[in-house]
Amino acid sequence: KMEGIEQVVTEKTAEIDKLKQEHNLQLRISQDASERNMQRCSTLEAELKSLREQSATAKTDDSAPLQAELAKLRLEEETLRMQYQEKSDELDQLKTSLEAKDDEIDELTKKMAQGDSSHRFA
Repeated sequence: KMEGIEQVVTEKTAEIDKLKQEHNLQLRISQDASERNMQRCSTLEAELKSLREQSATAKTDDSAPLQAELAKLRLEEETLRMQYQEKSDELDQLKTSLEAKDDEIDELTKKMAQGDSSHRFA
């Protein structure tokens, strides 16, 4: 009877040892998988960060030509405004000059009319 019990104990101990080994093996596999997943996660996070930086840089780079074009157009607009103001000032001077000439013509016309009338009566 004792040998039978020892046999069962030995078998059960062997079964327990086998289960412990399987458990430890599965635990190591699981830990390895977990570490690989963490490394992959870290790699993906780094790639994502890099892509976000590239995206921000690309947006900046894409807008750079537009910003340059906008600056060029603003400069052109300012130049045109200054030219408009200069021409407007010139036009005002010409109007003033024209008015002065009109006044001169009116004066000469009056003098001529007075001269004609004084010649008629003389």
